[in-house]
Amino acid sequence: MWSPIVLCLLVGFAVGSRNPQPAWKENSEYIYSIRGRTLASLHEVANQYSGIMYKAEMKIQPKSDGSLQGLISNPEFTSIHTHLPFGWKTEIPESEIDYKPLEWSNSPFQIEMKEGVIYDVIVNKDVPNWEANMIKSIVSQFQLNTNGENHMQSKLTALPEDDDQNSAVFKVMEETVTGKIETTYDIHPLPEYILQSEPWLVRYPDLKGNGEVIEVVKHKNYTNNEELPLYHYGFGEMNEWKPATNQMGSFFIRDSMSRAILTGTLKRYTIQNSFTVNEIIMSPSLNDKQKGSVVSVVNATLQQIQSKTQRLREVPNPIPLGNLVYTYDNSKSDSVRQKKPSQNDESSEESRYQRSATMNRIRRAIRDHHDNNDDRHDSHGSSSEEQKDKEYYQQGQPKLEEAPRSPLLPYTTGYKGMSIKYDPNVDIKKTVHETATQIGNELQDPEEILKQNTLNKFTILTTLIRSMDLKELKEVAADLYSSNENGPRRDTWTTFRDAVAESGTGPALVIIQEWTESGKIKEEEAATIVATMTSSVRQPTRDYLKSFFDFIRDPKVQSQDQLHDSALLSFSNLVRQVCVNKRQANRQFPVNSFGTFCTSEAKRDVEESMIPYFTEKLDESILKGDTHKIHTYIRALGNIGHQHILVAFEPYLEGKKQASQFQRLLMVMAMDRLVETKPKVARSVLYKIYQNAGESEELRVAAVHQIMRTNPPTDMLQRMASYTNIDSQEHVNAAVKSSIERASELNSEEYQWLRLSATAARPLLTKKSFGKQHGMNYLRSHVMDELKLKYTIEAHYMGSEEEFYPKGFKYSVTDDLGGVKRQLATLQAIVSSIDELEHVAKYQTSEHQEQMQNQQQNAEQQKQYPWSSLNIARLLNMKSDEREQLEGSLYSEFNGALQWFWTFDNKSMEQLPEEIRKREEELKNGKDYHYTKFSNSREIALSFPTESGLPFLFTSDSPTMVKVEGRVTGESSPQISSGGKLHRPDTMTLKAEISLTVNAKTESRLSFMTPFDEHRYISGFDKNIQVHIPVYGNFKVDLKNGQIEAEIENKEKHQGARLFHYSTWPYTSKIDINNFKPISSESNTHYVQQKNLRSYNRIFGQKDLGVAWKFEIEHERQSMSMASLSHLMKDHDIVTGLAKLWDDASIQYGQISIQLLPEESSVRKYTIRLGYDYKYMPQGSKTQAPSRRQLSSLDPLARKESLIDTLGAGINNAKVFVWDSSIEFQGGSNTKLLFTGGVGKSDVDPKSRVVAYYKKSSNSQDDYEVTVQAKSEIPNTNGLDLAESFTTEPKADTTVEVEFGQSSETPSKAQFKFQCRRSEERKQYLEEQDMYRECQREMREGNYQLPACANMTMDANLLDSVDIEVTHKNIKEEMRDVIDLLYKAIQLNYYPSLEVEEDKGTGDDSNVKVLARFDPDLRSVNVSVQAKDNLLTIKNIQVNEWAQKVFVVHPVFHLQSRLKGSLLSLDTYRPICVVDQTHASTFNNMTYPVPLDNHWTLMMQYVPKDARHSEQQVSVEEQLRRQPENYAVLTRQNPSSSQQKDIKITVSSPETDFKVIDITMTPSGSKGKSQKAKVTVNNNNVQFSDEKAYDVKDGYIQIYSLPNGEVKVEVRKAFYIIYDGQRAKLTVVNGKFRDSIRGLCGTFTDEKYDDLLTPENCITGNYEKFIKSFEVEGSEGAQQRREFARRTPECVYRESPLYANVISEQDKGKKSLDDSNRNPPATKFQTRYVELNGEICFTTRPVPVCTRMEQQRGSITKNVPVHCMQKSNVSKLWKAQIDRGASPDFSHKKQSRSVEMELPKSCSR
Repeated sequence: MWSPIVLCLLVGFAVGSRNPQPAWKENSEYIYSIRGRTLASLHEVANQYSGIMYKAEMKIQPKSDGSLQGLISNPEFTSIHTHLPFGWKTEIPESEIDYKPLEWSNSPFQIEMKEGVIYDVIVNKDVPNWEANMIKSIVSQFQLNTNGENHMQSKLTALPEDDDQNSAVFKVMEETVTGKIETTYDIHPLPEYILQSEPWLVRYPDLKGNGEVIEVVKHKNYTNNEELPLYHYGFGEMNEWKPATNQMGSFFIRDSMSRAILTGTLKRYTIQNSFTVNEIIMSPSLNDKQKGSVVSVVNATLQQIQSKTQRLREVPNPIPLGNLVYTYDNSKSDSVRQKKPSQNDESSEESRYQRSATMNRIRRAIRDHHDNNDDRHDSHGSSSEEQKDKEYYQQGQPKLEEAPRSPLLPYTTGYKGMSIKYDPNVDIKKTVHETATQIGNELQDPEEILKQNTLNKFTILTTLIRSMDLKELKEVAADLYSSNENGPRRDTWTTFRDAVAESGTGPALVIIQEWTESGKIKEEEAATIVATMTSSVRQPTRDYLKSFFDFIRDPKVQSQDQLHDSALLSFSNLVRQVCVNKRQANRQFPVNSFGTFCTSEAKRDVEESMIPYFTEKLDESILKGDTHKIHTYIRALGNIGHQHILVAFEPYLEGKKQASQFQRLLMVMAMDRLVETKPKVARSVLYKIYQNAGESEELRVAAVHQIMRTNPPTDMLQRMASYTNIDSQEHVNAAVKSSIERASELNSEEYQWLRLSATAARPLLTKKSFGKQHGMNYLRSHVMDELKLKYTIEAHYMGSEEEFYPKGFKYSVTDDLGGVKRQLATLQAIVSSIDELEHVAKYQTSEHQEQMQNQQQNAEQQKQYPWSSLNIARLLNMKSDEREQLEGSLYSEFNGALQWFWTFDNKSMEQLPEEIRKREEELKNGKDYHYTKFSNSREIALSFPTESGLPFLFTSDSPTMVKVEGRVTGESSPQISSGGKLHRPDTMTLKAEISLTVNAKTESRLSFMTPFDEHRYISGFDKNIQVHIPVYGNFKVDLKNGQIEAEIENKEKHQGARLFHYSTWPYTSKIDINNFKPISSESNTHYVQQKNLRSYNRIFGQKDLGVAWKFEIEHERQSMSMASLSHLMKDHDIVTGLAKLWDDASIQYGQISIQLLPEESSVRKYTIRLGYDYKYMPQGSKTQAPSRRQLSSLDPLARKESLIDTLGAGINNAKVFVWDSSIEFQGGSNTKLLFTGGVGKSDVDPKSRVVAYYKKSSNSQDDYEVTVQAKSEIPNTNGLDLAESFTTEPKADTTVEVEFGQSSETPSKAQFKFQCRRSEERKQYLEEQDMYRECQREMREGNYQLPACANMTMDANLLDSVDIEVTHKNIKEEMRDVIDLLYKAIQLNYYPSLEVEEDKGTGDDSNVKVLARFDPDLRSVNVSVQAKDNLLTIKNIQVNEWAQKVFVVHPVFHLQSRLKGSLLSLDTYRPICVVDQTHASTFNNMTYPVPLDNHWTLMMQYVPKDARHSEQQVSVEEQLRRQPENYAVLTRQNPSSSQQKDIKITVSSPETDFKVIDITMTPSGSKGKSQKAKVTVNNNNVQFSDEKAYDVKDGYIQIYSLPNGEVKVEVRKAFYIIYDGQRAKLTVVNGKFRDSIRGLCGTFTDEKYDDLLTPENCITGNYEKFIKSFEVEGSEGAQQRREFARRTPECVYRESPLYANVISEQDKGKKSLDDSNRNPPATKFQTRYVELNGEICFTTRPVPVCTRMEQQRGSITKNVPVHCMQKSNVSKLWKAQIDRGASPDFSHKKQSRSVEMELPKSCSR
């Protein structure tokens, strides 16, 4: 048997021979001097530093077993807060440093090594954890792997080839205090000359022996790591970078470089010097130009090597730390924390370092692949081994009632590594109580909020609450709760309430649930708190999610709609963030500290409990018809973003279950989150929806919008682009075109692949232009490199067939600060039908109900009239086209938190009068407002150990406070809501004493913490802004007389409160962690101020207006020249240009304040009056214009009357609009500002007039007046004859006279004469166009206004030549200087494209001539300005589309019409329908032959769709019987001439007192420019001319002739018709007729295929039968309608949607069977069809068919139910799809009949 001694000797020999330590010699003692410093600063702003320096001595004694025994003695440190001229490298003499002892255990420790590599440290278990980490930091300086043990494969690798080689390059995964990180070694001999200049590197050169001086340089790649101690939060949208790696966007750099100097060889050496520099460089606000930093330096220098005289004692109570990496603190104990053994560890400690690195690299590669694969976001279960590797060093996840033990944070580890709660000097409950109370008191005065830095206190309060468990929270809440509605105590409670919500902990969730249960918070308040809580959660454990899930199912919660909606939608968002989007989860939440929160159990909860629950609730709600819940659960499922939500949507999208089309649309829109988490899956589903041409148009449009967010491949976009040339749905084409065009213009790098794909598809798009009524997809990315800011705007507009404006939109703005994204706002609003919304809303008003009642009373009388709209509907037996009942929803999020979700339908709209009545009653009795809300819109935290072992911490918070307080009293007469109806009030009065205060702040801090003395050393940058608006006044709105009056008191309840304040503070500071005061109030806070700071302090308005305003500015600003301003605006759009002008992202000190000073103001009250009026004047008056003095002396009503008479003077059929406004400052000088004016114009008379007058009067100053008078002469042009347009010169002449100046002085005068003409060059250009030649061809056929001619006629009247002559008199020098500055600005802006000719001036100082000549194509303009001394010419100024519409005038269509026409992409500015001599052109631009006979035929009838409000469908006749407005236009061939036509218009409306007005136009037979038509109104001949109209009902209908004899009939706010005896052009002036008309003009839906819609509500392809079906008289029309009623193949019914399979099993995430090892089935089930009697009949259920690989063996005949459709494009499409193997679903369709069909008995090869 071996003796124990021999055995020990053998083991010792084996260990010694196995573990040679190249740097350490046995029986020796190495003494090293340790020096270190860690400093925080804004180093790129100023060399002002805050931090510590420390020093110590370290002894190391090698042991025989290969380990090292160490002892750190005499540790001392000192604080630094001073200016260091050379930055962090500045040497400070020892004599100037006051070191003090660092509390240290002085206990020895043991270093475990192998081959020179340190793999563990053993310490005394009583050593504090922070001390153990500092030991690791110092020991890390001796971590040297000089032989490249376990090196990583790399192309850089170059290992020593023999013992004499002392150079190498390689990479290893190495442990130091900052983590187990990929480290690159560069090893090489150090040249002798370097040692000559840096002798301190090697104090003992003799120790090299026969070797060399060797330099070892190490650099860490934190991106590749196996253990990375870290706490992070708030980086969820940072897609490209991982937290705490070498780089994060452009705002963060982390670098660590170590240098060791060795003497000897790589096999045997001495470490002479080793130091590490760790630089953390950051932009404090993420996008600042300058950066701040925290730099940590640790240095070990050999002082002495001596023989071991006294052996260091053994480590008492030894405990291995696990490795050299930083160990998280235990927040409940300061004792050292041992890491749990890794799951993959083998029996020995050393074996961990002998494992092959290959598997780890493979695992990391797979993990990174999953992270970078955008379809793997939800693969939480794929990294279980990785997670097990991390569990040994991570914190345990907190229980729900416990405060989370977050590592590396001041309040959880700041007291000697423990939570500050364990500091005997801290009473956290008392501190929270006091802080909340302080904030509550400060909220009573806006000025105190600024002075006391209240928002910083709120951030501190929130952070403190995160350290509290449930019991502590309950105790504080019980003390602070107040049911008072206002006052300091209430504000204290709301502050605490909001801070709890912002804390985002488990205890916060539980106590908020208890508050809702007890009723302390409810409805809207509770909803807001829950939304805030969810967006702030930091540790969303499984218990947290389960508790939240139980909360939303609580009946008490479900009974409160607002609360339930908020909880449901917030929860679903949280589920996605935690358990679906892995990338977001890993960056948003502290997974490096606590491990993944979406465990396999949590994931199973989501997939097996939560999503099925939402699905069940959705099905339940649809069955019950509960609109609100349907919309809510659709949105909630969408928020989750898991592909399993497709299980819920599938039956509705594929028509297997019934849902409204609007609900199906919401389901497609709700896939927005699925697009983010599973873009490929979403793209698969969305593309199948889009490509289904039989699908509803809005669903296809929504699918296109979503597809663009999935980064679609090039071939897909090209296919979509090509299909726009044949797709019949114009709204879909518009969506595809706008999406691809906008995507090709994106300039952000993240969109480069989408941009390239879109660029490749763009040339394939249809060349057709689409207007805003078609909807659009707007994508734009703005990049401001100077600000390091990017923001992306996405706007989706859902076009409407019913109106010109969209039926829905989604608008979202995302910013990107230095690489960290944040969704600033999302707003979505959509309604099933705009017209139905308007109809339902109108129905709640008494006015509309009275109109309906009057219409019904007059219906019988209307019916007696043969051509009334009501009778036409009866004669034609018009079939109605229903729309779905009203549904709508509004959804908004700000900063990622739900703000508002509101749904409505026709039932909820019926409650509107009652809701308004309640609000009226509240205001009548006086309503007190006391609203206070704190929030934190951007919260970021990042903490990790520095090389000194001290935690680095970066935080950025953006707290905001909104406070509204006051009282409002108001009433209306008569009451707006009474008797269940809404009434238009005559007057409304309001008394308000209310104030709004908004305070916002950004706090950005780089710091590190010293747990041993409980301090933080900080460099920071704060931005503060506050707006305070007090309103004390009485308001009156007189709707009857068109007057608004406001009396506002000039007072401020809060003495000295600033109305506006903005400030920025860069600073450094040293604070005690246990001092819970704002940093700004600390004496150790030093602000960083610029030397060239400018101050400005001035009071304005005191003399001029009697209202004193104080402006204070303290800022560093460079002067802004005209050149730099011009350059700035050229490089940016106006929004980004102004942003750049204000904030250039510099870190600097400054402030701006604006303060109202009531005590220094002489004015105590000011009165604001606004008035407006309109009057129609058939006959122009001859009233003399009042003088300026008369205008200012009249009262407002009299002044308006006087202006009306003035503006209408001499103008026939004038429409006069006037406004009158004034402000009176009562008190002091009694200053009064008056601004009044108006416009008088006529559609008939070429004359028009504009008058504007401004006067400032005061008792103390001379009055100042400005008068503007403009007169225009703009004759009408013809509308139907291009030849006439070319022979008649259009023109527009205007003269503007301006007088201004002091009333007591001779006024300055200026006159502007504008002459607009069409140039000969323009005319010649038009005659060369292809469209002109096409028009000439049409005219030869007798058609003068088909599309080509209509467009050319419009273009022929554009005025491209503008002459302006300016004459002035008595202009003062100040005005001349302004003009001169403007003149120079023009020169500068257009240099060098301008020419100046000195000898070609006017020679008259008072005369300036301006000439503008547009190029014939209107794409550019040449401008010349002729002044006294020179002629300035600017050539080829580019003119964009909008500028063209503004500056190129049309005599008939004013600016508003031109702009609107451009928006709608209408060449004719307004939609037109033409019945020409042989052809007609519809509103949808479809042209077809129109062989009329002498029977009246319906050209257009107003028949809007109506939703069914009862079980029985209402006929069109019954609908029109109660419809207040009815219009019909008929046409026929003139009985006397086949070349001429008659026109009849019938109108009945409230304006006609519901009587039918019949207007008949027949050819007059006149030639030349005489009137071409005779007009009768109700069978009476009427007289009119081209200067005076015949009026019906006070201008409601106007009839007049145009200069060439054409006759125009206008119906106000409806349409007008131009007629010349042979043709008629009908123009609508608004969107009310869209999708609301029948007749020869089509359907006005933008879909040509709908135009031939007959009275039977079916579509025919035979235009002759189509025309016949609209003949109102005669038997042929009736016969044709009867034929169509029999459902002949020539007239097919619109069926939409046609459902298809769009969601596969794979899309839903269900695994398909592996068919590779089994034979494919011989039969399959498929929809089939048969063709019978011109119809195609589809089986309503799939039937057996043989697959293509099999042949039929025998057959059987069965009766199969089918659904039959007329042959049409849609039915042929489904037939073709079945031929290709598809199986469209017809199970929801009504069975038409049964047909015999042969089915296979069997199938085989």
